[in-house]
Amino acid sequence: MEELNTDGLRDDVVSAVRPFFDSLLNDEKDNIAAIYLTGSALTDDYRPKYSDINSLIVVKGISPGLLDYLADAGKKYGKKGIKAPLIMTPVYIAHSLDVFPIEFLELKTIHHLVFGENQLENLNIQKSNLRLQC
Repeated sequence: MEELNTDGLRDDVVSAVRPFFDSLLNDEKDNIAAIYLTGSALTDDYRPKYSDINSLIVVKGISPGLLDYLADAGKKYGKKGIKAPLIMTPVYIAHSLDVFPIEFLELKTIHHLVFGENQLENLNIQKSNLRLQC
């Protein structure tokens, strides 16, 4: 299996998410375009006993099998502080930049690519859409 990119991540975050990401890739690798860690797990604000670990999974397509897998995984990994991941397709991202520009700006700014090809680096978030959402 392809190795996860955990360079620069906190050891406690890596030990928490590695089983989830390894399991996900074992079952759904052909459908995964990218896996990211996002949010406070990447910042100095992270507190192991209190902070959630957030992730974004970009998939090529959403299938009932993927949703079933995530529902079962949620029961297991939610108890370990791993929140249900955001699930998006590249098409969804492209068509949602004008509706959720603040959210995508945050994802673009605070993320760590753990697996796959970077889907966030070339996002073009329009200032006019940011202004509208504000």
